[in-house]
Parts: sequence; structure tokens; C-alpha cells
Amino acid sequence: MIRFAVVHRAKDGLALSASTDVDSGVELRDSKRYAKILSRKARQFPVRCTMTVGRFKIYFTTEVGVCFLMICEINLAAVLAFSFVDELKREFTTQYTRGAVDKAIRPYSFIAFDSFIQKTKTKYNNTRTLYTRIDLTDISEELKNNPPYEITEKDLNSSAAGVGGGVIQNSVSNAAKNILKATSNGSATHILPPKFKMDAMTTSNYVAVMVCLLCGIMNIVRLVPFLSQVDMEDETHWLSISFAFFTSAVINFLQCYVLYSPIQRKSIANVGCFLTSLISLYYLFDLRNIYQVLFHFSASLFMAFNIWKRPILGKLPNYNV
Repeated sequence: MIRFAVVHRAKDGLALSASTDVDSGVELRDSKRYAKILSRKARQFPVRCTMTVGRFKIYFTTEVGVCFLMICEINLAAVLAFSFVDELKREFTTQYTRGAVDKAIRPYSFIAFDSFIQKTKTKYNNTRTLYTRIDLTDISEELKNNPPYEITEKDLNSSAAGVGGGVIQNSVSNAAKNILKATSNGSATHILPPKFKMDAMTTSNYVAVMVCLLCGIMNIVRLVPFLSQVDMEDETHWLSISFAFFTSAVINFLQCYVLYSPIQRKSIANVGCFLTSLISLYYLFDLRNIYQVLFHFSASLFMAFNIWKRPILGKLPNYNV
């Protein structure tokens, strides 16, 4: 049975598309870690390769600057595995050009290809009707004439893997240590939290930050005179106004932080900041003219929009490699 498939750019291992799997077993995660290491070093191995990792097997083909890789259970026939990989290769090269692959910057730039991966995976996992739907003659002959290269851990750890061999060895060792740690604790949870990252800041983002910082500074400037009134009559009134200006300034700076930082629950933080800024704006309405009110409202709305348009780029579900 095929458990996972992914398409990488061969020159740097950038993931272009992958199947979205719910499998989270320790052994499968271990195989995915090896798969990521192999994708980064794919160009240093022959076109067709295999590697055994526990009860799973990795098959991959590297052609036209792209590495097409799959993980399956060890009992799947090699001819079926490479037939599956070749189908991915043919469809991918039909849909996307070499130039588009080279220009890809973000991981999973071709995530739409996932639908084809899922459909093909389902077809190959249905063994009862599979042999009537595919022709294995050509691929069988190719594998007979040019058997795939069997990669071992020695290949990964040796200097033949290039100057990055030490890095590979450390990565594999660390992965093994994490697996052992999870197993010893009786848990299959992640040892390390997943990493998050975001798109690069755009011109619109920078404008939103500058305008929001300006609003924050304006609120602090307005706050200072009211602080000097606290010791006078109606102390509670002056304190509440001072607190409102201070809160507005904090929200302005917090919106900049939410936009810039890859925090989790970003949408909730965005909505919370925007609603709080509206409440402060309403409370201070009588202390500003209409132009100031519109400026602060527009700045907060523009920042909320920029936060919404700059989502976190996380890994695909359960793609813990």
C-alpha cells in the first residue's frame, strides 16, 4: 500500500506538492525524515533509487530537475512503485514547465497537483482492479535492464554523499534519537514543535506598519497631557482617558507585531486587536475631530486587512519531515 508521495525540486529539496495524509505513526514519520534527506541529495544518486526504512520502503525517480518520491509498505512490488512514480512524473511535466519549477520560491507552490497525487494513490491502492487499468510491460523491461540503486545508511553517512554528509548523519541521528525518545515515553507525539514561517513583507505591509506606528505615537503624545491632570479634580475621569489612549497605543504596536511575527491563532489576534481599537476609538470619539477619527479607523482597518492577507506558511498536515 502507498502511504505518502511528494514532489521535490532536485537542486535544493524544495517541496513542490505532496499528498495530504493523516498517518502519524512513528515509523512512517521516520521514513518521511529519510525521504526529506534523500530529496536534498537526489542528484547525487542514480535516476531510480530505493531505500528500506523499517517496514516501509522509499522509491524515487529524479528527472528534469524534479525528484518524484513515494513511501509504501515494504511488500509492494517495485514495478508498481515505479509505475506510480512514473505516472506522477508524466502528469507533472505535462502541467508544469522546467522554468516554472525553477522560479518556485515558496514550499508547495504547486499544491493543486495534490489532487492528482491523491487520485493516483487511490487507484494504485485498489489492487483488485489495478492490473486491468495499467500496463506494466514497459516499466518491467526498464527495471530488468536497469535495476534501481538500493541506498543504504552507509551511502548517506559516507563522504560520497558530499560535503553535507556530516549534516546528513547528524540529521538522521537526531531523527533516530527523537523516535527512541517518543517510543520510550509511550507517546507518538512530536518532540519538537513544527516550525512556521511567513511570506516576505510587501510594500503594502510596510505602509501599514508605518501608518500604525504613527497612530501609536500620536496616541502617546495625546496621553502625556492627560497624565498631568490625574492629581486634579475628577481623577477617575482623567485616569480613564489616559488608559484609553494608552490602550490605543498598545493595540497599534501589537498590530504591527501580529503582522510581522508568525504567531499561531493569528486570525483571533487580528480580530481581537481590531475590535479593541474600535472600542478605544469610540470611547475617545469626543476628544478627536472627524478627520482624526477617520485616520485612526482607516489605519486600524488597513492593518487588519494586511494581517489577514499575510497568512502563516506551515507544513502540510502530518508532513512532519
